[in-house]
Amino acid sequence: MGNTYEYTGIDTSLIMQVVMGAEVKEAHCKAVVLQEGKAVLPTAGAAPIGILLISSEDTLATGTEAAVQVSARGLWKAGAAFAAGELLAADAEGLCQKAASGQFIYARALEAARAKGDIVKVQIINAGYVTGV
Repeated sequence: MGNTYEYTGIDTSLIMQVVMGAEVKEAHCKAVVLQEGKAVLPTAGAAPIGILLISSEDTLATGTEAAVQVSARGLWKAGAAFAAGELLAADAEGLCQKAASGQFIYARALEAARAKGDIVKVQIINAGYVTGV
């Protein structure tokens, strides 16, 4: 006789909890990746697991728990200026920038960023790697 499941196994939450694998300063609205099961800042162009919430503590210490947004529309801190509609990738600080060849497209800009540090609305799309730009 087969297994019986009382639910679909689908998690519709936009947020997940992660344990920080390294200290992150000015943490709100920065992207993180999972490394050995813990959240750390990405290398430039890496595929993020999510974006730390704007309500995150200013400094997240190693071993603390934090919430990251993994889907839908949210806020991401810009690493450079870009236009609305641009496809975005993470830089080495966890900030968003216009995606370049070889980088993972994590989101689409829903509004323009005028300078580094601007917090902009984005749509998380997990679109894969940029080729031949």
